[in-house]
Amino acid sequence: MTGSWLAPRLADAREGRVALVVRPGEPAPPDVQALLTSYDVVPVVLEVDGDLDDLHLRLAALGRLDVLVDCARGPGTTKRVLRLVHHVRRGGGYLVLKPDPDAHRREAGRLDDLLAALQEDPPPHAPARGRDRRGDAVADRAALAHSVTGVVVTDEAIAFEVTVDTVAKVREAEADRFLTLRGRADDVLVTVPAASWDARAEVRASSPPPLNPLPTHVEAPALSVRSYRDVVCLPRQAVLADDFVLPESFRDSARHRVRTAVLVDWAHGFFRRPDDVMAQAEPLPGTFFHLDPHLPEHFGHAMTEQLSHLWGWHRARELDPDLRALVMGHEGRPLPNWQVELLEAGGVPAEALVVPSGPVRVERLLACSPAYGIGSFVHPEILGTWELVGSALAGRTAPSEVRRVFLTRTHGKRACRNRDEVEGWFADAGFLVVSPETLPLADQVRLVRDAEVVAGFAGSAMFHIALAERPLHVVVVGSENYPAHNEHQMAALRGHRLDLVVCRPDVPRGEGFSLEAFHSDFAVDPDQEGRFLRSVLSEL
Repeated sequence: MTGSWLAPRLADAREGRVALVVRPGEPAPPDVQALLTSYDVVPVVLEVDGDLDDLHLRLAALGRLDVLVDCARGPGTTKRVLRLVHHVRRGGGYLVLKPDPDAHRREAGRLDDLLAALQEDPPPHAPARGRDRRGDAVADRAALAHSVTGVVVTDEAIAFEVTVDTVAKVREAEADRFLTLRGRADDVLVTVPAASWDARAEVRASSPPPLNPLPTHVEAPALSVRSYRDVVCLPRQAVLADDFVLPESFRDSARHRVRTAVLVDWAHGFFRRPDDVMAQAEPLPGTFFHLDPHLPEHFGHAMTEQLSHLWGWHRARELDPDLRALVMGHEGRPLPNWQVELLEAGGVPAEALVVPSGPVRVERLLACSPAYGIGSFVHPEILGTWELVGSALAGRTAPSEVRRVFLTRTHGKRACRNRDEVEGWFADAGFLVVSPETLPLADQVRLVRDAEVVAGFAGSAMFHIALAERPLHVVVVGSENYPAHNEHQMAALRGHRLDLVVCRPDVPRGEGFSLEAFHSDFAVDPDQEGRFLRSVLSEL
């Protein structure tokens, strides 16, 4: 079967689009080698030692393949099938040699189970956009069932014809090496070394936050500015080349399995290629810098995502003073005034902003590593941005004489059910209670920069503490379902004193993430965390 199945596919294969996966020191079987020679095909040979992430990156650097032959056999065969098949283009072929059932009985059994699942009738529904509640393992098998046809099985091998095109995920930690593997090392334009630092915040909490270990040491990864050509920018931060998704597309860049809301998570390491959207993208000639956030028109995401890329904007503009910034429009609307004002304060002139109303195919796109990762790291490089934005905005309004301010939260999500009572406690302690969104942005920032104590309900209003001029005393009131990673990370780098009032939510958090629990209302219990809060206020 191997020869008869491979022969016509090798006859149509393009140069550099055939790959063999082998174990170190174990060449491909003689019949496979002979067939390659007879068709004058020189394959790319990749050794695998068990590290599938490394193998994925090396295969992704080759682009979509015409033919992929997995000769590695043995342990890990089933896991490789679930990932490697997606490196093959639609209409191409994937051949995997089966493990010896005597030497690798368990692996052979896993592979048989996978083949049986592929024959389910009807097949499980294909993955779609959004979180798949079946879990990754089940969803990945469903994706495989919808990705192949004409499965041929013999005692020695399994052959698949691929029916779906995918785009490979490239994670931030792998990005520079990926470009080097592609022969594009020069497209890494700027690098900033990794940073190791100890938290500068003094932190106390009413009880240990269950979702935030409050780390006292931070290892921040190296940062890079990179150049890409002929890529498609979609709303909500996603950017695609023809056969991979840029690492700058991901909000949670440190996660092992990265996702984006606008693409179908097709398998571990892949999204389904959105052929229709990519074909409709309007051409955008010129060079642009990617500054699109994951969630548009949202202050918290602008503070944590857009500002975390401004270090790269300034480095890139030194290389190209005419560079423009690309931010995708939301539902055809222009950017909100506060967002333009925030970006201007960070050094992005309004006239340099380009806001497309739909997907665009960009001639050349510069993009960079985030200097801030929620719940994972903060790179000290972001301090320059925070200081620039804070001083620029505060300089647009008169000084404030308020020394104690409480930033309240009035909209629905994560509402405090006894908000009036909590606000009363702070007002009695001399705090001005403010809904920050009712003030101009410059006044919000000035209020925080001139204060000595800043308190409030956990969430984006408290992110102003990043823009402070000096260390503050910060008091954060929130639910234990909301980990307050941002407030802690900002305080840790800025050197604020941080008191966390951790309250019980109305909707308990079960196993895994739940949006309902994350957005749950809560109340401050006067006899529990309320006692801690009163002691904090009495010390002021």
